[in-house]
Amino acid sequence: MDNFNIERPLVSFVVLAYNQERFVKEAVEAALAQTYQPLEIILSDDCSADKTFAMMCDVVEGYKGPHKIILNRNQKNLGLGAHVDRVAAMAKGDYLVLAGGDDVSVPERVNRSMEIIFRNGELGGVFGMYHEFSGTFQDSGNWKPRTFKEDHVVAGGPNQWIRRSKKGRFVVGPGCTAMWNKKLFTDFPPIPEGVMVEDIILGYRALISGMGVGAVSSGMVYYRVHGSNICAGVDRPIFAQRSLFAKAVLVRDVLYLKKKSPELYSEHDWNRILFTAKTMLYRAVVLSRTEHLGKFITRLLLLLGLKSAVSEDAPK
Repeated sequence: MDNFNIERPLVSFVVLAYNQERFVKEAVEAALAQTYQPLEIILSDDCSADKTFAMMCDVVEGYKGPHKIILNRNQKNLGLGAHVDRVAAMAKGDYLVLAGGDDVSVPERVNRSMEIIFRNGELGGVFGMYHEFSGTFQDSGNWKPRTFKEDHVVAGGPNQWIRRSKKGRFVVGPGCTAMWNKKLFTDFPPIPEGVMVEDIILGYRALISGMGVGAVSSGMVYYRVHGSNICAGVDRPIFAQRSLFAKAVLVRDVLYLKKKSPELYSEHDWNRILFTAKTMLYRAVVLSRTEHLGKFITRLLLLLGLKSAVSEDAPK
């Protein structure tokens, strides 16, 4: 996890789109307006059935600004997880910003993400604040997460992030604002097709790799709420179903990294990390079955899982 150049690394700003012809123009214009340099912009369409890709091409036609533009259209629909993996393989940047084709990034998004890296050194991921809107954006001051009151870093390795996680404090931030270290793709197996919440996988890769994550207390993204959002507005059991696969992939990633780089941690710490990942998977399995189990059985199983997590048998 070395060979990092802190001096103005190249960043790849990726706009991921699928059937978003109504919104993608604003997303692409926001990418072109980024103030950070050097920057490459990848506009990638996941084989949309509408005019999303044509709209992307129209917006950048004749662009003469400082950023390099790369256009990509997948020949078949890959789904979100595999689409992210595809563009990561194309990207030349040390860091990747993943922007939704329906969201609007502020012009300073990349600059604000890089500032915390310039201050603290290499990180696995950086998160900021977002503001939900529908229709025409109006700033009501309701920027989230409210816990991002000041810039801070959660160190990699198990000690800090496992302790924070048990206390319900920030570990992995909102994926719509994220910037990811390219090593989270090159040093791990591919993200499988079917994954819908890739930010869970990437966020915890940033932590288990030892690089850590940063939180920026500034607005990054105007997050558009509409009927086709993947996660917005879904209830807890549905989100648990969608995150279940991602948490299973996380367990795989822990086992993979332990085999690849056993020297990163002691055997005791590896056991703590794996136990935490398996506990997250257990909770996702239980929550995803709420409709069939009923709320009482669900709460009982979650309580039993929590009791196990703090028992004498669990790694401390």
